[in-house]
Amino acid sequence: MRFSQGVGFAFAVVATAGYALEWTTLGMVANALALVAALLNAAFGYCWAASCTWCCAGSGRVKQEAR
Repeated sequence: MRFSQGVGFAFAVVATAGYALEWTTLGMVANALALVAALLNAAFGYCWAASCTWCCAGSGRVKQEAR
């Protein structure tokens, strides 16, 4: 599974939990973020999840660019 798919899945889980716990705002925000990320990826080929190296720099999931 790719890292960006994992991030999308995490947004979906958070949204589902928000709706299940009747925290509608959390569900809507998580869904909106997932949809925006998917739109950026589909329309422009830009992967927000893979470009946020600040959140996963030490995890080894995102390759660091050669300097």
